[in-house]
Amino acid sequence: MRDEGVEDGHASVEEKLLVFLYICGNGLSWGNAKYQCGRSLDTVSYHFHQILDSLCRLYPTVVCAPSGEISDAVRLNPKRWPYFSKCVGALDGTHLSVHQPANEQ
Repeated sequence: MRDEGVEDGHASVEEKLLVFLYICGNGLSWGNAKYQCGRSLDTVSYHFHQILDSLCRLYPTVVCAPSGEISDAVRLNPKRWPYFSKCVGALDGTHLSVHQPANEQ
């Protein structure tokens, strides 16, 4: 993000990312971030959009569409196949161990 021109003399990339994550992670308004970060509403909005624009530019480089192929770790494992036969998989092709609560099984 530094190479994208996000960092300027007024705020670091880390501070701008903090504002972005604070808003998105907590579902808050820019007004809430304004008071928490001690910045003007215009500055919070500007920082938010700088990070958002940078993330959108990174998207094609970082995110790849699933191939549609089912991993051998799923296809060849009888414990996983019935449950994951139609799953796309995680971004890096791994599956996470998830346990459903007994009352929801």
